[in-house]
Amino acid sequence: RWPQRVAQSSPRWPRTWGTLVSWSTWSLAALRALEDAGFHTTDNPPLSLLPDVVAASTESQVAIGLNVEQVIAHPGYLESWLAAQAKQELPARLIFLECREDVVIQRFSETRRRHPLSTGHTTLREAFAQESLMLAPIRDHASLVFDTTDFTPHRLREEIQAIAGLPISNAMVLTILSFGFRNGVPSEADFVFDVRQIKNPHWNPGLRPKTGLDREVSDYVRSDPIYEEYVGGICAMLGKLLPGIIASGKAYCTIAIGCTGGKHRSVAMAEDLGKRLRKVHDPLVVVHANMESLRAAEHGQAHQKALSG
Repeated sequence: RWPQRVAQSSPRWPRTWGTLVSWSTWSLAALRALEDAGFHTTDNPPLSLLPDVVAASTESQVAIGLNVEQVIAHPGYLESWLAAQAKQELPARLIFLECREDVVIQRFSETRRRHPLSTGHTTLREAFAQESLMLAPIRDHASLVFDTTDFTPHRLREEIQAIAGLPISNAMVLTILSFGFRNGVPSEADFVFDVRQIKNPHWNPGLRPKTGLDREVSDYVRSDPIYEEYVGGICAMLGKLLPGIIASGKAYCTIAIGCTGGKHRSVAMAEDLGKRLRKVHDPLVVVHANMESLRAAEHGQAHQKALSG
């Protein structure tokens, strides 16, 4: 049996892994973590199709989630398949998720589902004991056993990512998004920072046609006396908040930077923030929400002016 925490001794991940779990929440949490690590995932296919699922996959890494109900309904099938797979050049490996009896009974009760071994004459505790006996031979095939008694789904996700060799920070994509308030605040924003108090290049005739991507505009924006304190404060705050946001299991976090039109100040600051935050987080993307619409509008105005001239 492998220890619960295996990040320090992560194995080399093989081609195919099975994830066995009784509760869909936990199975899905494990599968999503493997998916983020680059695995092609399949959730609870019929046991009889396992060989076909593996054979049909063109991916180098495959993860298959199995709910315990159908494993119980087909005794001996999974053990036989795993034994046969062990002889292959790229054998399947089994991740087995288990839990202490009192906690698993509580979790199962919260699902409002009937246990597959529970009858009118069998209590949930008796059904769980019978299930444990039936799954014992399968557990013996496991390359990795997780005792999830004290886990949350987020903790399970972290453990899976650790053995997959994926840094925890990579579980979340950080987006720096520039926008213009005149177009509304982006609905996906988790944090919104208003930079309209910084001096506006729009009122400089030489800078007005340019954007925050141009060096002259960026230098102009950054020369504002409050700029460095503002950006430094944002970075300091995010440095404290990001670890907790990542630990919560969020897949995406969007930092929105807004000016009036989304062309000069917000674009320049978003680019600067992206460069600074990439030093502490990856992956990170910088997106400019209103740039394309602004360019299209300006192109249309220039075209109209040419026609009228």
